[in-house]
Amino acid sequence: MEHHEGEDPDRAEDGADSPAYGRRGRARASRGFTTDPVTRWLRRLSLLAALAIGIAVLLRYPSLPETIPTHFNALGEADGWGSRNAVFGLVAVFVPICAGVAWLSAYPGVLQYPFPVTEENAPRVYREGERTIVWLGIAIALLFGGIAGIAVFQLQTAALIGIGIAGCVAVPIIGAVRMSRSL
Repeated sequence: MEHHEGEDPDRAEDGADSPAYGRRGRARASRGFTTDPVTRWLRRLSLLAALAIGIAVLLRYPSLPETIPTHFNALGEADGWGSRNAVFGLVAVFVPICAGVAWLSAYPGVLQYPFPVTEENAPRVYREGERTIVWLGIAIALLFGGIAGIAVFQLQTAALIGIGIAGCVAVPIIGAVRMSRSL
């Protein structure tokens, strides 16, 4: 391979921009595992829940009052109000995030890990990376459901918001610990 000034000598010539290559173009370790059925179903569940919530919110829009709650205190009580058009922003933010997280979870090799991923540890590390992202998707879907429940459907779903927030904080920490133990 001919090396030109300014190029990374470790960068592969063919497909260097594909997900099979990490930062600086170095080849990534192969996936080396099959996704378990529970993880596959949880991934689908988070995506379907986000889509269902988004559709339900949009279907509810015509019957919403002009002013709806847009912010809530720790007890789930409305403490901020805004236009009903805010539901479009809610859907426009959460549905793509949930879809992106579901997609990303299927490709754990594209994630950046704080330690070297080798052919030997890749199946374990990538499996834990996938599980972490799938559970994060579940937490985000719960958060979305909780916010939509209170703001749009006037349901007492503050607990879902709390669980979703706790999950968004705890899942990455637990995932990082599990990944480091898989080395």
